Amino acid sequence: MKNKLKYLIFILVAFVFTLTLTSCENKSKLYVATSPDYAPYEFIDSRKGDDDKYVGADISLAKYIAKKQNKVLELQIMGFEEILTSVSSGKTELAISGFTYSAARANNYEMSVSYYDDGDGDQVILTLNKELDKFSTFEQLNKQEVKIAAQSGSVQYDYVAEQLPNATIEQITNIADAFTRLDSGKVDAIAIA
Repeated sequence: MKNKLKYLIFILVAFVFTLTLTSCENKSKLYVATSPDYAPYEFIDSRKGDDDKYVGADISLAKYIAKKQNKVLELQIMGFEEILTSVSSGKTELAISGFTYSAARANNYEMSVSYYDDGDGDQVILTLNKELDKFSTFEQLNKQEVKIAAQSGSVQYDYVAEQLPNATIEQITNIADAFTRLDSGKVDAIAIA
C-alpha cells in the first residue's frame, strides 16, 4: 500500500512538474500577430531568410518588446483581417500591424498610445495621376461604378463604407494587391492611411 501511495505521489509530482515546464516554455515566447504588407512598418525583405525576412518599424518594436520581457519573439503571419481575432481568441498576445485608432477597437482591445504621427492623421484615397480630374471630389468617388480597394478589417474599409456608401468596395487582403489592382485598372482608387 505504501509503495502504491509513493508511486501515486511520484506520478502526481511528475505531472505537475511537466505542466509547470510546459507553462514556462509557452511563457518564454511572445506571440505577435502581423500582416507584413505595409512598408515601412512591416514588410518582407526577400534578401533575408526565415524569420529575419520580416522587417520594418513595427517588427523592430515587437523585437524590442520581446527583449524587454526576456522572451523570444514568435511572429504569427496572417492576413490583416485575422489579426485582431487572433488576439481575442488567445492565439497571440499582441497585434502589431500599422493599426489606426478607432473607438470600436479601443472598446475591445487595449491599444498603445500612437507612436507615429504624421501631423494630420488623414485617411486618403489614392488614384492614378491620369485619373485626378475624374476622381478629385467625394461626389465623383461616391458612385456605384467607382471601385475603391480597401483592406479587409481596416479603418479605411469602414471609412469608405460610411463616407462613400454608393461606391463599390473591393476587399483586398494586403496593400500590395491594392496597388496592383490600381495599376492594372481593376479598381479606380485605394483607401489608405
